[in-house]
Amino acid sequence: MVVNHQGELPAVTLSFDLAPGYALSDAVTGIARASQQVNVPPSIQGSFQGTAAASSNPPRIWDCCC
Repeated sequence: MVVNHQGELPAVTLSFDLAPGYALSDAVTGIARASQQVNVPPSIQGSFQGTAAASSNPPRIWDCCC
């Protein structure tokens, strides 16, 4: 069994592609909005990596729950 980590914590990576006609900022906003609509425990943290993290100061995904 393999457990991925980010630093010392276990981690899961979720990837996505852009739908035709949508910008990366639309996807970042949509993912942040959707994550606010579910009951994520405060112990779970989310953030963007790569280009999504570099684009115009994206929100942390689950700040609403912490």
